[in-house]
Amino acid sequence: MAEKFVSPGVFTQENDLSFLPQGIAEIGSAVVGTFSKGPAFIPTVIRSTEEFRDKFGGENEKYYASYAVRNILQNSNTITVVRVGDLGGYEHTGVRLTAQKSGVTSSIFLAPSNGAESIDVGSFVSASDGSTFEISGSGIGVVTASFDPTSESYITKVFGTNPLGTKGAYVYSHFETTNSASFQNISGGELLNGSQTFDFDGGSNAEPVGGSTTFIQSQDVNGTIYDLFKLHRLSTGTDTNTDVKVSIQNVKRPVETGGTYGVFDVVVRQFGDTDTRPTVVETFTGCTLDPSSANYIARKIGDKYLEVDSDGDTTINGSFENKSEYIRVEMATNSDALPTTAVPGGFKGFSKPLNSTFIPDLPLLTDSDGSTVTGSTKIHFGINFDSSLDWKHYMAPLNDSILASPVTSSNFQLPSTLFATSATSATDQSNRRFTIGFQGGFDAGVPNIEKKVGTQVTDASNVGGIDLTNSTSSGSVAFIRALNAISNPLEYDYNVLTTPGVSQTYGSSVVSRAREIVEDRNDAFYIADLGHITDSLDTNLEYASLYDSSYMGTYYPWVQVIDSTTNKPLFVPPSVVMSGVYAFNDSIAAEWFAPAGLNRGGITEAINLYKKLKREDMDRLYNGKVNPIVSFPGQGIVAYGQKTLQTRASALDRINVRRLLIALKKFISSTSRFLVFEQNTSVTRNKFLSLVEPYLDDVQQQQGLFAYRVVVDETVNTPEVIDRNQLVGKIFIQPARAAEFIVLDFNVLPTGAEFPA
Repeated sequence: MAEKFVSPGVFTQENDLSFLPQGIAEIGSAVVGTFSKGPAFIPTVIRSTEEFRDKFGGENEKYYASYAVRNILQNSNTITVVRVGDLGGYEHTGVRLTAQKSGVTSSIFLAPSNGAESIDVGSFVSASDGSTFEISGSGIGVVTASFDPTSESYITKVFGTNPLGTKGAYVYSHFETTNSASFQNISGGELLNGSQTFDFDGGSNAEPVGGSTTFIQSQDVNGTIYDLFKLHRLSTGTDTNTDVKVSIQNVKRPVETGGTYGVFDVVVRQFGDTDTRPTVVETFTGCTLDPSSANYIARKIGDKYLEVDSDGDTTINGSFENKSEYIRVEMATNSDALPTTAVPGGFKGFSKPLNSTFIPDLPLLTDSDGSTVTGSTKIHFGINFDSSLDWKHYMAPLNDSILASPVTSSNFQLPSTLFATSATSATDQSNRRFTIGFQGGFDAGVPNIEKKVGTQVTDASNVGGIDLTNSTSSGSVAFIRALNAISNPLEYDYNVLTTPGVSQTYGSSVVSRAREIVEDRNDAFYIADLGHITDSLDTNLEYASLYDSSYMGTYYPWVQVIDSTTNKPLFVPPSVVMSGVYAFNDSIAAEWFAPAGLNRGGITEAINLYKKLKREDMDRLYNGKVNPIVSFPGQGIVAYGQKTLQTRASALDRINVRRLLIALKKFISSTSRFLVFEQNTSVTRNKFLSLVEPYLDDVQQQQGLFAYRVVVDETVNTPEVIDRNQLVGKIFIQPARAAEFIVLDFNVLPTGAEFPA
């Protein structure tokens, strides 16, 4: 029975082949793993170390994938990075401690630390002179502390602010007061104690989200204040609340521009700068609310974002490409019907970060202290980031109860005097400036659990801080979701895949899914880490026997490298360094050369091995399909094998041959795509030959092939084939093999004997 084809395309005997006509060096690798920050589950093409640091945080000893990216970028200018985000969130029970005196309130929120899920304060009493108070309870013992920031017993000094601390609790947040002196002696005041739920599990369905501003609002337009737009971070995670902020400035109404709509600037600034010394990272000038304008804010900044579901299906939202590296725009639902006189004049109040009536309002510079701003050419209205008090706690994740029923701080509006007349002065226009931050960004991870790596890992429940116990554990689900995001070859192109830190020991379901993906795509090779750092040689051989695939390979043992940011040595999985070896191999030779040996398999960044191999170890490993990494005196640490995990002896049990076929299929299928829908005649078939044969000849000249033959004539394109709307080509190749065993015979001859010719 003839094979049935439904949709048009180019088909080879290894099936799905629909790729862009790129060179292999431009395609690069894909790294799926955890990183310190960055967009979660969204495949992101990175082209430089600087871009990687900006978007994903650079090297970090808790995230093995970060070192793999570093090694690849040393020899390649393209890599696809997918950050595996935490899933599930957490719910902890903590304590709210509140002191009130003379109408002033100071509240402290304690959360359980060091892996605990709850604390309970059973006793909360003040000392007789009011200078300190004593609390006791489960998990924390008996502790003496103070509300006075100047005291050595100040509660943050007693418990600390580190979620991994060993005191049983840590200060999650402390809403201080400008009148701290009131709490140097709280006698005559009131002490309150109550439980506090820190629920960040989204109903056990939390996932990483990025920070957002509240809605930027208009000035008062004939008695109405309109929602205009809000800004969202393109990245995800808690850090998106506190790495940048946004200033709206140079606001001009239509009457001041002579146009139908007003204009304004959007300035993205580093979070820690000051108004007097701003650090600007992006500026979008002349933005407008006119939907037909090229400067329409959604068009000027961009409003697109991707959503990737657990199956890897991608949905593109928004209409305009993102021009910003940091933010995107969401227009209000009524934005097309806004009055043309509306311009940014304020913003909605932020949600109070915890469900407590004792949390003060967000500190703002408003009309009441407007002289501070209008008397300066730099100071901004809006959030008072120069204040040392409570604003910082507003830039924290929002718990579930707040998201469900937000309690908001006061809205902010620029002074009405700045919009008082039909045509205001240039000074008034320049004073229409305010700064807003981002709120609600959340990593979805549990903050008080240490991320275990290397020899710290004792079970699959904590591998780099995520749970890989089985296929339904949150970490496994997250990894598989990230892998699914790059499973479609029509969307994402790469030729090498790694999942650093995941092993058969801790994360077998992830390894299996990665293997399925490269086999289904049949256009990429998976460097798998089968054994964990302390697993024996025998264990690695046992794991290798579980797989039979020419699309994956594995190495042993783990390798020690130096973190370039901390100058500290650490052991990393083999895939971390081997991904760099593959990139180096491709940059100086080609993918059909073996990424092994002294010429192309040197691991220059390696300083040591977790286990030094003997000759018999190397023999056992190679017989068992595990590629050894060895140390040669005076020549360094080298990958000294290039077997795939295919069990049957054939050309495809070698990595260079498998990668040769991947390269051939990528090029031939991508260039042949231009022949789809052309007439199925000898002219089209000759075009195919003119594309394919020069490429194969070039590969042969570069030692990739011994010989090849291309058949695309009437012998394979019979009338029956043509009537099925197919153009069939058969490509026969003889791959060049690597010389893995060099045998030299030394013959000892008697004196006077002649050497043979």
